[in-house]
Amino acid sequence: MDEVKAFVEAQITELSPDLIIAGPAFNAGRFGIACADICKDAVQKMHVEAITGLYEENPAVEMYRKDIYILKSWQIGSCNA
Repeated sequence: MDEVKAFVEAQITELSPDLIIAGPAFNAGRFGIACADICKDAVQKMHVEAITGLYEENPAVEMYRKDIYILKSWQIGSCNA
């Protein structure tokens, strides 16, 4: 995870984006945590707005809901639209 964070921080420094979009992670716990953690670092360390899409039961939702913006993502077969 530290290697990924360093890579993302280098990319943010080089590209100067206005927004980071990570995911969607659906219900993949480790991927959701990675997406949310990258977003949290972008906001807190790099001062870049960030958003991720997670399935409502992804563990990262509860872990990061107070730190970042999270959009609800649906798993295939669960969307009633």
